[in-house]
Amino acid sequence: MMKFRGLLFFLLISLSSLLKAQCPVVADFTWDRMCVNGMVDFTDASFLTGPGQIVSYEWDFGDGSPTNNTPNPNHNYAMPGMSYNVQLIVCDSSGCCDTIVQSVFVDMFQ
Repeated sequence: MMKFRGLLFFLLISLSSLLKAQCPVVADFTWDRMCVNGMVDFTDASFLTGPGQIVSYEWDFGDGSPTNNTPNPNHNYAMPGMSYNVQLIVCDSSGCCDTIVQSVFVDMFQ
């Protein structure tokens, strides 16, 4: 009985890893500092490695502001001169989601 449980556990872990490895959505983004206050333009660069489409976006700008659900938002940081950990979560039509976090330094223009 113990060998059966071990084999079942191994199969469940293997299946879980296989399904995760086949998630066809990959989150990615670029950003560009604008010359206005602490404004930053974010551009979604996520892509699919299989069939389907990206159906949702969730941006966390790392400064405590509300999340944004548009593909290519811009955001005004109240405190330039700092780095912010910006997170993007994208989900596809099969229900798979992927997350990326990038450090974004918002320099101070003079």
